[in-house]
Amino acid sequence: MSVTEPDLAEVPAPGTILAGKYEVVGVLGKGGMGVVIEARHLRLNQNVALKLLLPSVRAMGDTVVRFEREARAAARLQSPHVVRILDVDALDDGRPFMVMERLRGHELEAEMKARGPLPVEEAVGYILQACAAMAVAHRMGIVHRDLKPSNFFLTDVDEHGTSSSAKPKTKMLKVFDFGISKLAGDVATSVTATTSAFGTPLYMSPEQVRSVKHVDARTDIWSLGVILYEMLAGTPPFKEPSATALLVAIATDPPVPIQKLRPDVPAPLASAVMRALEKDPDVRFADVRELAAAIRPFGPPADDPAMAAVSAELAGVSGDIGSTPAARPSRRRTVA
Repeated sequence: MSVTEPDLAEVPAPGTILAGKYEVVGVLGKGGMGVVIEARHLRLNQNVALKLLLPSVRAMGDTVVRFEREARAAARLQSPHVVRILDVDALDDGRPFMVMERLRGHELEAEMKARGPLPVEEAVGYILQACAAMAVAHRMGIVHRDLKPSNFFLTDVDEHGTSSSAKPKTKMLKVFDFGISKLAGDVATSVTATTSAFGTPLYMSPEQVRSVKHVDARTDIWSLGVILYEMLAGTPPFKEPSATALLVAIATDPPVPIQKLRPDVPAPLASAVMRALEKDPDVRFADVRELAAAIRPFGPPADDPAMAAVSAELAGVSGDIGSTPAARPSRRRTVA
C-alpha cells in the first residue's frame, strides 16, 4: 500500500518533541507501512533516525508485532554491518517508534539502478559485508528472510571513525529491516504467515515459496546469491511477468548460468553464485561464512576498511568450499 496524504498529515511536524527528548527535523523517507524521520536528541545534541508506523497501518493486525519483532531482532545484533537500534518508545497516541543511527547514503537498490552491472570486486565486497552481518544474526538464531537490495544501505566508512587517509574503495554496507525475521524460540510465528510478511518474491528461496515458516539460515544464503547474481548480471536470475509465474520459476526452473550473461565473471566465482542458488538447501553452502570464504578471493583487498569485520568473521574458515581453490585474481578492474 502507498502512503496517503492523510497519513503524512499525521507525521510529527518539524520542531515537535517526541518522548521528551527527540526534536523532529524532517522526513527522510516513507513506505507502505511507515515513515522514517530525522530527529535531534536534545540532551546528546546528536541526530538520529526515527522509524514509526503510520496510523492507517497500525490497525492491520500484525503490523505492530512485526515492528516490535524488527526492533527486538536488530537490537540484539552487534555488527558494524547492521543498522544500530538505539532506543524504542511510543508516541502519545500509542504508536511505537524505534530510534536508529542516522546514516547518510543510499540503498544498494538505487546504486544498482543508477549503474547497472557492478564491477566484480565491488559486487563481491557488498555481499561479503552482508555475510558478516548475517553470520552474527545466524549465530543468534535470527534468520532475516527478506534480504534484498532495498534492505542494504550504503554509507561512507568515514562516518564511523575511519580516517580520510584510509578511504575505502568499497562503501560500508549495513543490513536493516528485520521486520519478518525469524527468531529461534519465538513462539509468535503466526505473524509471518500473512501475505504482508511473506517476503519479496524476487529474492525468496524455493523452500520459502513452499512454506514461509519452515526455513532456516540457508534461505538467506539463497537471497544473497540472488543479489550477487543481479549485481553482476544486471538482472535477477528469475524474472517473470506475474508473481505466480515468478514463484513457479523459483521453485522449478534452473537459473541461467551467470557467465552466459557476464562472461568476465571468474569461473570459481560463478560456481559459488550458482551453488548459492541450488534448489536443495542441503546442496548450498552450509552457512554464510562458507559462502563468504568461497567468494573472498574476488572481493576488495584485506586493507580496505570496509572489509575489517569480514576478515574477523572468516578467521579460520577455509576458502576451499567444495570447489577448486582459485588463485587471487588480478587487481585490474573490469567495468561493465
